[in-house]
Amino acid sequence: AHDVDCELLSENCTCCCTSIMPTVTLLEHRVKFFDGRPTEVNDLRTAAGLERWLCGEGAAAEVKTGSEQQEELDFEVQGGAVVGFYRENVIKWKASVTLLFGLPVASGDRTQKVVLGDFAEGRHTFQFEKQIVEGNPVGKVHINMLQHFGSSDGTVFHTRTSNFFVV
Repeated sequence: AHDVDCELLSENCTCCCTSIMPTVTLLEHRVKFFDGRPTEVNDLRTAAGLERWLCGEGAAAEVKTGSEQQEELDFEVQGGAVVGFYRENVIKWKASVTLLFGLPVASGDRTQKVVLGDFAEGRHTFQFEKQIVEGNPVGKVHINMLQHFGSSDGTVFHTRTSNFFVV
């Protein structure tokens, strides 16, 4: 707790708010599909590109059950090392069967966390494990996903939302 504005303090100030906190800047997100579709590339280097991606643009509206995909993420760490950099997916899903007039027959939620690792300052690329898309064999599944990119100290650098159907 400080009783003065840190900007008013001298350059000899040693309080916590003068230390540089590490940051992670997302640069590019790629999704490689193994069903003949071209690789999806999202350039996140501009504020507009990052904002579109964080709001769910650039993601497929429908994903086919049984298809495979693999993501890669380019990012830059500045201001010091980041310990325990992670991506956490908070997934809410609702399955429906068109024969039942689209009424939901099941729903749920789950959380998946992948720790990418510890990273020094600089540019890095991380390749996620290949995923096989699972779905509902009797209908379509609506997915609402919230992704957090953060570190083990509790800092959240970016949050992304996306919605799609698994058919």
